[in-house]
Amino acid sequence: MKLELRFFALASLVTSTSFASEGYRPLEQLAPNDGLTAEDRQKLYHTAEGSEGLPLAWMLALTSVATGKPFLEEPERFGLLPDPKDPFGFPVGWAASVPRDLKFAKLMMSGVTCAACHVGEVRYGGKALRLVGGASFFNAHKLQTDLVKSIIDTLTHPKKFFAFMSRANA
Repeated sequence: MKLELRFFALASLVTSTSFASEGYRPLEQLAPNDGLTAEDRQKLYHTAEGSEGLPLAWMLALTSVATGKPFLEEPERFGLLPDPKDPFGFPVGWAASVPRDLKFAKLMMSGVTCAACHVGEVRYGGKALRLVGGASFFNAHKLQTDLVKSIIDTLTHPKKFFAFMSRANA
């Protein structure tokens, strides 16, 4: 019990600084001993769970008003972990799928998954270890604020809107 408490105390100290404040740097990823295969881990990171709220084409075309870059570029600013293996470039905890109620339209939607909040990372000594089932640094309020501001900015500036529509229909 004491060893477990020491581990969690160390983990909280090591990870107490948000990725967004220090700038996320890719580190050597240690192989997790969580019993998941690499394929299972990818499913966990990106399985849609009913929270898809924006069409995939819109999410990929949206520019962040805060950064001027594609919205999900630099996901660390929201406390999300990058996932270079995702085909859409989405971070851990973001999914794309066709929801059951939109299958007739074959409309791919995107949104947050449980992994955004429950996959964390401990970083120490130039190495990183992903932790499944624990807490993360995901800041849903910051993501929602930037998302709403970016959508409003896109809709209220004709040049930005037409550029967005061009990217969304590409």
